[in-house]
Amino acid sequence: MPETFDSQLAAQRLTQAWDEDITRQISDYIAIPAKSPAFAADWRELGHIETVVRRAASWAQA
Repeated sequence: MPETFDSQLAAQRLTQAWDEDITRQISDYIAIPAKSPAFAADWRELGHIETVVRRAASWAQA
């Protein structure tokens, strides 16, 4: 028999994920000085944009 959707449990789990993981991920993302190529000519050498893309992909796949 299929389980019914428990909206209270879903909200609790979402809040927990937000508090324990998403907030930290956003803070880490903001800390990376990944500037547009228009503002940082050496953007490729710095690797910040690549770091952001890799971290976002890794988080999304987890």
